[in-house]
Amino acid sequence: MILKEKKTKKFITLFLEKLKLKKKDAKIISEYLVNSDMAGHFSHGINRMFQYERSIEKKIISISPKIKFYKKNNFLQVDGKFNFGQLVMRQVCDYLKKNKSINFVSIINAAHIGRLSDYVEEMAKSGYTSLFFVSGGGPNVSPFSIKNRMIGTNPFAFATPLKNKNIFVTDFSSSALAEGKINIAMKEKKILSEKVIIDALGRETNIPKELYKGGAIKPFGGHKGSAFSIVIEILSGLLFSQNVSFKKSYHDGNNCFLILFKNQKFAQKNKTQEQINSFFKKIRSGRKIKGYKKKIYLPGEIEKENYKRSKKKGIKYNPKIIKELLKLAHKKYNLDYKF
Repeated sequence: MILKEKKTKKFITLFLEKLKLKKKDAKIISEYLVNSDMAGHFSHGINRMFQYERSIEKKIISISPKIKFYKKNNFLQVDGKFNFGQLVMRQVCDYLKKNKSINFVSIINAAHIGRLSDYVEEMAKSGYTSLFFVSGGGPNVSPFSIKNRMIGTNPFAFATPLKNKNIFVTDFSSSALAEGKINIAMKEKKILSEKVIIDALGRETNIPKELYKGGAIKPFGGHKGSAFSIVIEILSGLLFSQNVSFKKSYHDGNNCFLILFKNQKFAQKNKTQEQINSFFKKIRSGRKIKGYKKKIYLPGEIEKENYKRSKKKGIKYNPKIIKELLKLAHKKYNLDYKF
């Protein structure tokens, strides 16, 4: 099912307005969700509307509370008051562009913030290199050698500006696979390509529904990924006396830690960018492993290709998910929308 960007964003904006959001806030969230789909990350796109609708109904997400900012020297702490994470991050990015002395940001009590690369990429456009760590969202991952859920999927993102307004960006969860991708695979009745789930009995499996029957996702990279995920849990939450992912009260919330700086503070801008470009060129010249026939991609390049294709040809959605969203909007909120 191919949908146009403009019509999809309009539908999500109208749906969010039915959930009592202001139009300008609904538009911001709609942009982030649909752009994620356009980049090929459907796990963080409009599929999240089911989660957001439930969270508003259960009063987990607060509609438009005043976000609090506390600044001390080059450190900023932000209390999102359980507002939509996308709205919290929009305000954080705007604040950082105006207050250029800040290098460290702790963000607490934000609802699900969406795809991390959106925010580090936005800061890269203003000349910042940034590292972004996020925890929370409920326990979905089992630490290495343990079968029960204890930590979040705890994603990480990095971006830095390059020559000619290009940006290097990468964004990935510290679990073997993002929970949202497993959720979509379950809805589409697909089997995962790898056994990244530990079922309730402690067995490895590639059947998505086992995650939601008491199972857990494995960390990526075995004990190393497990250690990285625990570091993120500490860095983004525990260092600032915040709840950890296994706390019930934090199943729909995110804690975040952002480190950012301007490259030219530490090195010559042109020389740095030339070195990075030279490094990338070296990677592209590498010899492919046997059987690999695709183009050699650097992190973030597949997403850029997907976005350009979606912009030109439309976004390829699973018709079942669109049908379910339209049904929910109509039955509960009297919103009739035709694509």
